[in-house]
Amino acid sequence: MPRKKKAGHVNEMRRLKRIEEQKKIEHFDAVVWLGDLNYRIQANDIFAVRRLMELDKWEELLKNDQLHLEKSIMRVAVGYQEGPIHFAPTFKFSAGTQKFNTKREPSWTDRIIFRSKDRLLKQISYDSNNEVTLSDHRPVFSQFLLKFKGDPTTLENRITQARESIKKKKKEKKDNQVLPFNPNQAKTTEENIARIPTFEESNHQYTEIIENMKSEVPNFNSSKSKACEIF
Repeated sequence: MPRKKKAGHVNEMRRLKRIEEQKKIEHFDAVVWLGDLNYRIQANDIFAVRRLMELDKWEELLKNDQLHLEKSIMRVAVGYQEGPIHFAPTFKFSAGTQKFNTKREPSWTDRIIFRSKDRLLKQISYDSNNEVTLSDHRPVFSQFLLKFKGDPTTLENRITQARESIKKKKKEKKDNQVLPFNPNQAKTTEENIARIPTFEESNHQYTEIIENMKSEVPNFNSSKSKACEIF
């Protein structure tokens, strides 16, 4: 297969795989996507972006947010919602500081979007944490209310069983890592070591065994001589 045709075939297979994965996700009643989605502020003038940031003009900046623009023409995240953004861009900071990296345009790269059937999910908060400065990103978080279909007691029992199972597995893992000290077992081991004969004792025992074998075999020396003559 020619290289160009092979590349086209691979891309088509990837496209079909994405469609298949999307179909699987659509079977769920509620879905939450979160992470570094890597969408940026689409602007040619980075200095204008910084001026709007200094004035906390988030609404003006969000008009040029790539994720909002792509969603508006239904190119990505069709059927997904995102809560209103009332926090500063989460990228790109100088790690360990509260200062933006002046070499990159600030953006809301870290996002949380969601979808649900029959309004099962309700977002009640959406914000970022500016106190976490280990990375060049600022983490985002959200709280949801989830309506549960079915008997609440059943759900509570399943949660309890899951918690008990996790505790049991942790305990088994801990027990396997650190075995308890058994003084009786240690004493038995010491006694077994004490009963092991020394080299001199073993050598003496082997000598006695060989001498006994010689005495039990008649005419040992003469038989040995005749055997040498034959060979």
